[in-house]
Parts: sequence; structure tokens; C-alpha cells
Amino acid sequence: MVRHNSTSFASPVGPKINRDDVYRNKIHCRVGRLLRLEDVGVEGEPPAKVTWSFKGVDQSTLQDVEVKNPDYKTSIYIKNAQRAQSGMYLIKAINEYGEDECEVRVRLSMMLIVGYYWYGKVKA
Repeated sequence: MVRHNSTSFASPVGPKINRDDVYRNKIHCRVGRLLRLEDVGVEGEPPAKVTWSFKGVDQSTLQDVEVKNPDYKTSIYIKNAQRAQSGMYLIKAINEYGEDECEVRVRLSMMLIVGYYWYGKVKA
């Protein structure tokens, strides 16, 4: 017996960013390292166009930032992250049936080099 798969079409739905994916881990990184937030789910039909922005600047246009948007997911990678890149990032998903936004707080901290004193002299 041969069974044929029927083609089903999903009904149109506005986008919805999965907040659990965004907030599952603290988004914290040390300065100079790779900061990444991966595989944030974005539901909706048809698949939404997703953008990441920081202080009004589309992050996909920057040289040290990579944004990946396969269907139904989004990821951001910030290479050599700097302290000035700390703050609120806006994820925005849009399709023809609506839009959704989600803010993400990113914290970048300085790496401290701590020496210790040995007989009055600092050794690193």
C-alpha cells in the first residue's frame, strides 16, 4: 500500500518571540570575548523578518556583529564585545500579519587582573 503525504498549509499568524529562549540564561559576557544569544524561537506564519537593534542601530550592519535568521529562529553573535555594547537590545519580528518586540539586557564586564602582595611588592 502506498501512502501519500497530504500538503497542509498553516494558517497565517502574526509573529511571537519566545521570551523563555531570551531569558533562559543571564546574558553576561566579559569584555573582549564572544557574546552570543542563540536560537531564540520566533513563531509566526509566514516566517517573520527579524532585526536586532541597539540604541537605534541595526546590528546586522556592523562589522563585528553577526545576526543569523533561519526560519523560526534568530541568533546574534558579537565578536570582541566591548563595554560600550552593554545595554538594552531590541529584537523585532515582523510579518504581514503583525509584529512583536522584545527587549534584552546585555551586560559586559571588565576582566580584572588581580595581583597579590608579597613582602610589599606586587606580583602578577
